[in-house]
Amino acid sequence: MTKIQADLPEMVSVRLPKSVIAQIDDLAEKRDSSRTSVIRSAITTYFRLRDSILVPISNEHRQRLIELSMQNKKPMDLFAESLMARAIENETLEVEWNMSAPRQSTSVHKSTFSPKSKPRLEVTYARAN
Repeated sequence: MTKIQADLPEMVSVRLPKSVIAQIDDLAEKRDSSRTSVIRSAITTYFRLRDSILVPISNEHRQRLIELSMQNKKPMDLFAESLMARAIENETLEVEWNMSAPRQSTSVHKSTFSPKSKPRLEVTYARAN
């Protein structure tokens, strides 16, 4: 077995369904690129993101993410990562605040019932001291 240097590309052959190949070719055409380049990019991205959390977003949110990343002059993936980090930090702070806030007690009172009216529930919230 010969030793392969890590920085030298090596030929790899892969069989894919025709429907996947058609999608790859469409993407390559849109990017003005080659099939090989699209496959190489996909595999490289997979290894870069394999330990990441992938979150599906709507086209509307994706477009807004693109606009914001361009305004901030950051690559979209790095900008999305910074947004996610800030959202996690904010959520963490909110959870910590809620855990440290005094507990609320709830009391429920049933109002008087008359045949002409429906029973009502009155809920009272009070902060414990």
